[in-house]
Amino acid sequence: EEEEEEDESKKRNKSGILKGVVGVTPVNPDNFLAWRTKFEAEIEAQRKDITAGLKEKLLRPTGRQLFERDASLYMDTDVGFN
Repeated sequence: EEEEEEDESKKRNKSGILKGVVGVTPVNPDNFLAWRTKFEAEIEAQRKDITAGLKEKLLRPTGRQLFERDASLYMDTDVGFN
């Protein structure tokens, strides 16, 4: 009985079918290179998005810079309404 189970598991392993694993693509150099190329392109696109966002954020003037340009924009309008 144990020998039959071992034979059966060897047959499954030889045929590439593992218990509980469905739809698995075997990894070979060609598949890996295709995946890696796609993955690196996705990562580079994400880096560009992050870089563009950081650049926009860094180029935005700070509150102090806005105040120094035109302090009248930041006058408290509630001063006369007591």
